[in-house]
Amino acid sequence: MENECPCLIADEKKNCIDCGKPIENPEFTVAKIGPPLLPDVVISDLGDIVAISKLAQETIAEYDQRAHENEDQKNPKLPRLRFIGGRFFRIPFHTMWNETVAPSFFHAKRLGFRGHYTRWCEMVKESRQRGIPCPVCSTVRPPDETCPKCGFITASRDMLGRG
Repeated sequence: MENECPCLIADEKKNCIDCGKPIENPEFTVAKIGPPLLPDVVISDLGDIVAISKLAQETIAEYDQRAHENEDQKNPKLPRLRFIGGRFFRIPFHTMWNETVAPSFFHAKRLGFRGHYTRWCEMVKESRQRGIPCPVCSTVRPPDETCPKCGFITASRDMLGRG
């Protein structure tokens, strides 16, 4: 019973590729799915994908917090003016970006990330949690929250099952 072949994949002659028994109506053939993997073929390890994507989300959240703290109150596009050592300085946003992303890149490499630094920066930017617009007043807010303007609750894509 344990050694029986399920006979799922057939070769060109409609015989099982594992045991050689003939299969009348095979669901899968070698022509449809390609040849089987050889035993010496190494399937590459992509690392801990879940931990890498979580690290990217944590990194962009940390950068957003630091950038918000660095914004000028009167003009949010400019960095805050700071008095350091008897001089006024503005710490540029790109400096804060590099200070935040560079350490997380090395941590991602330890988790198995195979890309380069530029790709890591793109991945971190892509992982930013975006809001959804309210259909009533068009205010953008985080998913699954009540609109602060009109009080309307919109279901997110996850709640609707569209992924």
